[in-house]
Amino acid sequence: IVAGIVVGGVYLIANNPKPGRPSLSYGRLFRLAVWPLAGALVLVPEVSPLMCLWDPLKMRVDLGGLLTPSQIRWLIAVWGVNVGTYLGGALGAAWGVVRIRRARAARPPA
Repeated sequence: IVAGIVVGGVYLIANNPKPGRPSLSYGRLFRLAVWPLAGALVLVPEVSPLMCLWDPLKMRVDLGGLLTPSQIRWLIAVWGVNVGTYLGGALGAAWGVVRIRRARAARPPA
Protein backbone atom coordinates (compact mmCIF):
# COMPACT_ATOMS: atom_id res chain seq x y z
CA ILE A 1 0.00 0.00 0.00
CA VAL A 2 2.78 2.42 0.89
CA ALA A 3 4.59 1.77 -2.39
CA GLY A 4 1.37 2.49 -4.30
CA ILE A 5 0.90 5.75 -2.43
CA VAL A 6 4.48 6.77 -3.21
CA VAL A 7 4.13 5.91 -6.90
CA GLY A 8 0.80 7.74 -7.06
CA GLY A 9 2.39 10.81 -5.48
CA VAL A 10 5.31 10.68 -7.92
CA TYR A 11 2.88 10.42 -10.83
CA LEU A 12 0.86 13.38 -9.55
CA ILE A 13 4.02 15.48 -9.19
CA ALA A 14 5.11 14.53 -12.71
CA ASN A 15 1.64 15.50 -13.93
CA ASN A 16 1.61 18.84 -12.10
CA PRO A 17 0.05 21.42 -14.43
CA LYS A 18 2.32 24.16 -15.71
CA PRO A 19 1.60 27.11 -17.99
CA GLY A 20 1.57 25.87 -21.56
CA ARG A 21 1.71 22.21 -20.56
CA PRO A 22 -1.65 20.71 -19.62
CA SER A 23 -1.84 17.75 -17.30
CA LEU A 24 -3.09 14.29 -18.21
CA SER A 25 -6.41 12.94 -17.00
CA TYR A 26 -6.53 10.78 -13.89
CA GLY A 27 -7.77 7.90 -16.02
CA ARG A 28 -4.65 8.13 -18.15
CA LEU A 29 -2.46 8.22 -15.03
CA PHE A 30 -4.28 5.18 -13.70
CA ARG A 31 -3.53 3.28 -16.92
CA LEU A 32 0.15 4.18 -16.56
CA ALA A 33 0.14 2.47 -13.15
CA VAL A 34 0.72 -0.79 -15.01
CA TRP A 35 4.41 0.08 -15.45
CA PRO A 36 5.51 -0.41 -11.83
CA LEU A 37 3.60 -3.69 -11.74
CA ALA A 38 5.17 -4.84 -14.99
CA GLY A 39 8.63 -3.87 -13.75
CA ALA A 40 8.14 -5.91 -10.61
CA LEU A 41 6.84 -8.91 -12.55
CA VAL A 42 9.82 -8.80 -14.88
CA LEU A 43 12.53 -8.40 -12.25
CA VAL A 44 11.36 -10.77 -9.51
CA PRO A 45 12.16 -13.97 -11.44
CA GLU A 46 15.57 -12.54 -12.34
CA VAL A 47 16.63 -11.04 -9.01
CA SER A 48 15.51 -13.75 -6.59
CA PRO A 49 17.74 -16.53 -8.01
CA LEU A 50 20.57 -14.03 -8.37
CA MET A 51 20.34 -13.18 -4.68
CA CYS A 52 20.40 -16.89 -3.81
CA LEU A 53 23.65 -17.31 -5.74
CA TRP A 54 25.30 -14.03 -4.80
CA ASP A 55 24.24 -13.56 -1.13
CA PRO A 56 25.58 -9.98 -0.94
CA LEU A 57 24.80 -9.61 2.77
CA LYS A 58 26.60 -12.87 3.63
CA MET A 59 23.49 -14.27 5.32
CA ARG A 60 24.77 -17.83 5.04
CA VAL A 61 27.72 -16.97 7.26
CA ASP A 62 25.88 -14.70 9.69
CA LEU A 63 22.85 -16.95 10.17
CA GLY A 64 24.66 -20.30 9.96
CA GLY A 65 24.41 -20.93 13.70
CA LEU A 66 20.77 -19.87 13.97
CA LEU A 67 19.05 -21.47 10.98
CA THR A 68 19.40 -24.63 8.94
CA PRO A 69 20.85 -24.30 5.41
CA SER A 70 17.37 -24.92 3.99
CA GLN A 71 15.88 -22.12 6.08
CA ILE A 72 18.65 -19.76 5.02
CA ARG A 73 18.03 -20.58 1.34
CA TRP A 74 14.32 -19.79 1.78
CA LEU A 75 15.10 -16.58 3.65
CA ILE A 76 17.46 -15.41 0.91
CA ALA A 77 14.92 -16.38 -1.79
CA VAL A 78 12.16 -14.36 -0.09
CA TRP A 79 14.56 -11.48 0.39
CA GLY A 80 15.34 -11.66 -3.34
CA VAL A 81 11.63 -11.50 -4.15
CA ASN A 82 11.35 -8.33 -2.06
CA VAL A 83 14.41 -6.76 -3.67
CA GLY A 84 13.12 -7.62 -7.15
CA THR A 85 9.67 -6.27 -6.37
CA TYR A 86 10.88 -2.92 -5.10
CA LEU A 87 13.60 -2.53 -7.73
CA GLY A 88 11.23 -3.47 -10.54
CA GLY A 89 8.53 -1.21 -9.13
CA ALA A 90 10.95 1.71 -8.89
CA LEU A 91 12.20 1.21 -12.45
CA GLY A 92 8.63 0.83 -13.70
CA ALA A 93 7.59 4.00 -11.88
CA ALA A 94 10.52 5.86 -13.42
CA TRP A 95 9.44 4.66 -16.86
CA GLY A 96 5.89 5.76 -16.06
CA VAL A 97 7.17 9.26 -15.23
CA VAL A 98 9.00 9.33 -18.57
CA ARG A 99 5.78 8.34 -20.31
CA ILE A 100 3.86 11.08 -18.46
CA ARG A 101 6.41 13.71 -19.43
CA ARG A 102 6.40 12.60 -23.07
CA ALA A 103 2.60 12.53 -23.24
CA ARG A 104 2.37 16.00 -21.75
CA ALA A 105 5.00 17.37 -24.12
CA ALA A 106 3.10 15.95 -27.11
CA ARG A 107 -0.17 17.67 -26.13
CA PRO A 108 -0.95 21.05 -27.63
CA PRO A 109 -0.57 24.01 -25.26
CA ALA A 110 -3.69 25.07 -23.41
